[in-house]
Amino acid sequence: MRCNWQKCDNEWYEKRTQYNMTWDIDDISIRRGIIAVASNGGPIAILNSSSKSSNLLPNFELTSYTNSGKLIANISWLDHIPVTIGWCSYDILVCVFADGTVRTFSPFLDQLSIFHLKNDSKSDGCIILAKISPYGIFFVTALYQVYYNASFFEPDYFILTNIPLRCNPLEITWIFCPCDSIEKTRIFPTSIFLPLEDSSIAILNIWDPHITSISSNSLMEINPVDPAYFEISSTENKDDKFLAFALSPKGKFMAFLTQSCKFTVLRTSNIFAEPVMSYNFGMSFSKLKQMVWCGDDSIVISALVPVDNVSNLPSMKNQKAKNIVYIGGHNNQWLSYLYGKQSTILLSEVDGVKIITSNVSDFIYKIPDPIQKIFGIGSCEPSAMLFFAYEKYKSGDITSYHSLRSISPNIIDASKVCIEASIYQYHNLEVAIALLRAASFGKAYSLKINNFDKSVIDEWEKLFIEACRDLRIVHAIKKSEAEIEASVEQIRFYGYLTLTSRLANHKCHLLALRICEYSMLNIDHILSNWASNKIKNSLESTDEELAEIILAKVLYRQSYKNLNSSCIASIADIAAKLGRPHLATMIIYHENDVNKRVNMLLQLPSFKLAAEQAIKAKNMELIYKCVQNLLSQSKQISNTENTTSSLSSIYENQCSQKQYWSADIIDTLVSVPNIVPFLIYYCQYIGESMLLLKLFEQMENFVDAGWIMVMLACQKDIDLSIKLEHLAHAAAYFTSSIKINQTSGLTNKSQASNMIKALNIARNLSSPQDSLFGNSFIQAPCNGLDSSFEREVILAEIELIQYQINLDSKAKQASWNISNIPDHTSFVGLSLAKTIESLAFLGLIEDLEIMKNILQIPDQIFSIYKIKGLALGQHFEEVLNFVQLSNKVPVIGYERIIEICIDYDARHIAAKFIPKLKDLDRQVFWYNRAGMHREAQAIRTSQNSSVQSKIMERVSDAIHIFGVGTQ
Repeated sequence: MRCNWQKCDNEWYEKRTQYNMTWDIDDISIRRGIIAVASNGGPIAILNSSSKSSNLLPNFELTSYTNSGKLIANISWLDHIPVTIGWCSYDILVCVFADGTVRTFSPFLDQLSIFHLKNDSKSDGCIILAKISPYGIFFVTALYQVYYNASFFEPDYFILTNIPLRCNPLEITWIFCPCDSIEKTRIFPTSIFLPLEDSSIAILNIWDPHITSISSNSLMEINPVDPAYFEISSTENKDDKFLAFALSPKGKFMAFLTQSCKFTVLRTSNIFAEPVMSYNFGMSFSKLKQMVWCGDDSIVISALVPVDNVSNLPSMKNQKAKNIVYIGGHNNQWLSYLYGKQSTILLSEVDGVKIITSNVSDFIYKIPDPIQKIFGIGSCEPSAMLFFAYEKYKSGDITSYHSLRSISPNIIDASKVCIEASIYQYHNLEVAIALLRAASFGKAYSLKINNFDKSVIDEWEKLFIEACRDLRIVHAIKKSEAEIEASVEQIRFYGYLTLTSRLANHKCHLLALRICEYSMLNIDHILSNWASNKIKNSLESTDEELAEIILAKVLYRQSYKNLNSSCIASIADIAAKLGRPHLATMIIYHENDVNKRVNMLLQLPSFKLAAEQAIKAKNMELIYKCVQNLLSQSKQISNTENTTSSLSSIYENQCSQKQYWSADIIDTLVSVPNIVPFLIYYCQYIGESMLLLKLFEQMENFVDAGWIMVMLACQKDIDLSIKLEHLAHAAAYFTSSIKINQTSGLTNKSQASNMIKALNIARNLSSPQDSLFGNSFIQAPCNGLDSSFEREVILAEIELIQYQINLDSKAKQASWNISNIPDHTSFVGLSLAKTIESLAFLGLIEDLEIMKNILQIPDQIFSIYKIKGLALGQHFEEVLNFVQLSNKVPVIGYERIIEICIDYDARHIAAKFIPKLKDLDRQVFWYNRAGMHREAQAIRTSQNSSVQSKIMERVSDAIHIFGVGTQ
C-alpha cells in the first residue's frame, strides 16, 4: 500500500495514474489550444485550429472528450475566439465572448442556448475577463464593473460592485456554499476575490451566504457592495506584481506568488490577519505556467524549468527545458514530479489535484488520516490492529481473535475508521472491500463481548450502508459512457442531484434513474432531460406518438415510486420551447398541479383552455391570472380621439390615456363557458370598470351597463360635470334596455343569472374591504320587469343636481345665510331630503313650493322633510301655519308632526296638535312624551269617570230589565 507514498514535511502524498489518454492530442495542441476541463472527473473541451487548415486561414474546431480522452463530439467553430470557455457543475460547456454573447453546449456539443449577458454592453464596454463557476458566470467589463449572471441559459445578471474596480483584474475567484438543490433557481457566491494589476486584491463580501434580498417575484437577488482592497506589496518592494493566484476548492485559503518569488497563504475568513505562511519560494524556474491547490492542504505549481537545474538524466540531454510539477508549501518543503516535454494542465479538486498531459491523467492527493492509521509503517492504531486481525482471520489463522483483545474497548471506533478508509480506496476496489469486511468483522466481534446502545449500532450501520452505496455509485459512473472518474469525497461535496444531472446530460438516463432510486432522490430532472432529448431526436414522429411514449414512461415511473412531485409541466415547457405547442398541450393535461397546468397553458398561449381549467378548479387566483394574461397582451395607451359611437367610447374620450381592449378580446372572454360571473367580479376587484362596461355592451346587457355608470357617478371627489355625464349615460343605457325589451318581449335571464353568480362570488370570497366597492350598485334585473324605474330615478337625480346648481348660484346672489345650516357647504351633492330640509331651515317657503312643483316631489316626502327643516330652523309658526292651512288631516299624520316638534323642543306647538288625535290613549302617550303629565292625568280621569258612568247605566238598565221580567 505504501509503495507510492512520498513524504513532504509531515504529510504523505501519492500520485497515481488514472488513465492513459486515448486521444490524438499532442503537446502543441495543449499549449496552443483553449482547454476547459470539468471538475469531478468530467469531460474535456478543446478549441484548437484544425490540422487540415492552412496557416493563413486557420479552421478552428471544438472537440469534447471524456475524462480518459475518448472522443465524444467534434464541430467546426465558425464564431470568434471566446474570452473564456468552461464547464458548469452539470457538465454544460459555456463559451463567453467579448461582446457579451454566451453560447452553451451539451457534452455532445449540441447547442443548448445563445443569449447576451448585457443589453447595454456598449455603454459599459466589452467584456475583458470572464470565468465560469459551477453555478453562474462572472465577468468584468472594460469599465472594471464586476457582474454575476446566475443562469447559463438566459440573461440574469447582477452587478456586484457599487463603484468600479480601480484597475484591471488578473483573475476572478469565488466562494460558494455547496448547493445540491435543483429547485433553487439562483445560487450566489459568498465572497469574490480579484487580484489586480496594482498588486492588490479586491474583496467583495456578501455576508449572507444564502440570500441577500427577495425580489417582487420571490426570487433571490444580490446587492452590490463597495470593494475592499488588500495590498500585497511590502515597503521594501512596492512594485512587486502577482505571478500566480489561487483559491482553495472549499474557499478556506488563498495563496499567491509574486514576481519577487514571495509565496504567501492567507485565510479567506480574515484576509487582513497574519498570513498562515509567508516565505521566499526556493525553487527556480524559467516560466510559471499554473498554480492551483491540492484540496485545502497544499499548493501545486506547474513550471518550466531549465535543464541545467535538473540532475543529469540521459533523457534530458537534448532538451532545453522541462515541465516539473511541485507540490507542498509547508515550511517551504516541496515534492517534484518530472513530466519532461509533456505540457501539463492542472485542475484543483476538493481532495487533490488532477494533472493532464497528452499521454496520461494523473491524480495527486494527500493520504487521508484513516489510510495512514491503517497502512502506515508500524501503525498500532486500533483500526490497523483490526485490519491485521481480519487479514489473519481471512487466511485461516485461528489466533486472529487474540489481536482483537487489546483493542476491544475501541473496536467500534476502529471499525468506523475502516469504513471511512474504504471510501478513500474507491480506485482500488479489492482493498475497499477488504476494509468494509474488516469493519463488519470488528462489529461482529464487538457485539459478542460488549453491550452497545442501539443508537451506536444504528450509526455504524448508517455509515456502512452509505459507504457501500457511494462505492457502488463511483464504480458505476466510471464504467458508464460518461467515464466520470470522481471520488466519493467529490461526489459528496457537490451532491447526488448534481451527479445525476451530469449523467443525464451525458444521456446516461437509466444509470441516473438507478442512482436516484438507490439514493431515494427525486427523478423529475432526469425524466425532463430524457423527454427533452426524445423530442429533439424525434423530428419525424407525430405529436400523438411522442405524447404516448413520453407519458407512458413518465407516468409509470411516478406511479411506480409513489412520487408526489411531477415533471409533466417542465416536459410540456420543453416541448413548447422546441416548437411543438400541440404536444405541450397534450402533455400538460396530465399535470396534477392545477397551478402548473394553467401557467403552462397560458405560456403556449391557450387562454381558453387555461381559463376552463381554472374555472373547473374554482380557483379565483388562477382565473384572475388568466384574464390578466389575456388583457396584458392587448393593453395599449391611446392618446388620440376615438370616433366610435358607443357610449363607453364616449366616456373614454373624456379622460386621457385610458386603457383600451379590442372587441376580439371581449369575444374571447365571453366565449369561455361560465367565465362571465368571475369576470364581472374580477373587473370590480381590480377597478377595470371600462372593461366591464365593454363586456356588458358586447352582451347587450344595458341594464348592468347602466348600473356601472351609476357606480362611476357615485365615486368620491368626482367632478360635477363628469358625474352628470355618467348619469346621462346611465339613463341612456336604461332607455336602450327598455327598447330592447319592448321589441323582443324577453328579459335577459342569462344576464341576470350571471350577475347573481357574480354577487354570490363577492359575498363568499374573502377580499380587502375596498375591493368590493360598487357591489351594491350592480343589480341583477328581475325577470319580467323592465328598467323604467331605474331610468326615472336617474333622470330625477339629474334634475335634482341641476336644480341644486341653480340654488347655489341663487344663494350667492341673494346672500342667503347658509352658514347657519349644520354641516352645509353647498346644495350640490345633497340628497333630496337634505335639500328640502336646508331650504325649510332658511325659511324659504316659496322656493320650496317651486322645487316641489319642478321636481314633482310626493306630498308625503315633501311634508316630512319640510316640517323637519322648519323645526330645525325654529320656524314653529310656519309649521303651525303649514298644518292649519289645510282643513284636512296632514298627509304624514298628526303623530309624525308631533314627534318632530317634540324632537326639536317645540312642545308648545306639539300641544296644539295632540288634542286633534281621536284616540285618547295616543293623546295620553304624547302628553307624557312631551312632559305634560297634568294634561295626560286629566284625560285619564275623564276616561275613568266616563267608564264608571257607563257601567252604572248598564247596571241600572240590567236591573230594570231583570225587574220587569220577574213581575
